[in-house]
Formats: sequence, C-alpha cells, structure tokens
Amino acid sequence: MEILENLATGIQQAIATLIPGPIDAAEEAEPTSSPNATNPQDEEPAMSRLGVHFALTDAEVETLRGLEDELERVEFITDEIEEEYFETHPDLVVHSGKAWDAMHRALTDGDLSYDEEDYPLDHVILAGELLYTGSEYILSLKTPQQVADAEEAMQGIDEAEFRTRYFAIGDQLSEYTRLSEQDFEATWKAFQSVREFFARAKDSGRHVLFTADQ
Repeated sequence: MEILENLATGIQQAIATLIPGPIDAAEEAEPTSSPNATNPQDEEPAMSRLGVHFALTDAEVETLRGLEDELERVEFITDEIEEEYFETHPDLVVHSGKAWDAMHRALTDGDLSYDEEDYPLDHVILAGELLYTGSEYILSLKTPQQVADAEEAMQGIDEAEFRTRYFAIGDQLSEYTRLSEQDFEATWKAFQSVREFFARAKDSGRHVLFTADQ
C-alpha cells in the first residue's frame, strides 16, 4: 500500500513539472511600446526641415522657370544643381540647417510666411518667387537686385540687434520650437554664414534660391 502511495505521489509531481502554474500578471502584460519606439513629441515637425541656399546663374534660373512641371524643377535641383554645387561650387552654397525658421521670424514680424511685408529682410529666407507651390518643398527665388537689397540690410544687424529680434519672437514659434540661449547661438551663427553667402552672391550678380524639403 505504501508503495502504491509513493508511486501516486511521484506521478503527481511529474505532472506538476509539465503543466505551468498560474502566470504572474506582470509577466503576462506585454509592453505598450518597445524601447526604441518613437514618442510623438520627438517626431520632426513639418517646419523643422533643413534649409539650403544656392547662388544661381541667369541660365540656371531660366532653365528652372522654363520647366512648367514643378516636380521637374525639384528634380532639376536635386539631380543637377545640388550635385554640381556641392562638389564644385561650395562657396556658392550655404546650409542653414533648421535655424532658417527662427532666422526668418527674427528678420520679419515673427510669422513664418511667404508674404512680402518686411522687404528686403523677408527675402533672406521665404519671400521671393515661388517655384514650387505644393506642400512638400520650398523653392523661393530671389533676383540679383533683391539679393543686393537683402545683403545690405543684413550688414546693418549686429549681434545685439539680432538677439533682440530673436527673443522678441515669443509666442510666434510653434509648440515644437523653444527659444533658448543655445538656439540663439546656433541661429546667430547661421545668420552670419547666410549674410556672407549673400555678399558673395551679390558680388557675382547671381540669383539666390532658398530650398527646403518637408
């Protein structure tokens, strides 16, 4: 009898090792996101695209204007202009990164607009002849005269004035952009580079094209 009881106990123990017990709730719950999941607040806002200026010749501008399909204009810039200028004319290109947003606001009334209401400083970034009217790209062209006028106006802005303009933007910025000393330094540095670029474009009598993709 004792042998049978020991045998039964052994069988129960063997079965217990094969059948899992209750699962702890903490172990059962799956994570709502992976460690690498993107927080929506960390995503790039629409207006945080990278900006680039090109100093173009009359012939290049004529080619751009002659392309009636606006997407063909984008392709011409990416396939011809960028490749040519990045490799052989780096002095006729300037990158403003994401600083162009705050720069445009600081040079105008604080709005991010194509409206020509603060000439000529509004033509440093957004104002000008729009070569693309969709929402995917910004292509804003400035004539040599507009380039000269904007460059002259920029020469009169020192760091103190730019600081005042920058921190006066206030509530005009989007929820994704915050004014800060660090961002001011980056924007001021970008402004100086753009101003030097406009001087080179003016001296060579070129048009300026501001581009950014969304």
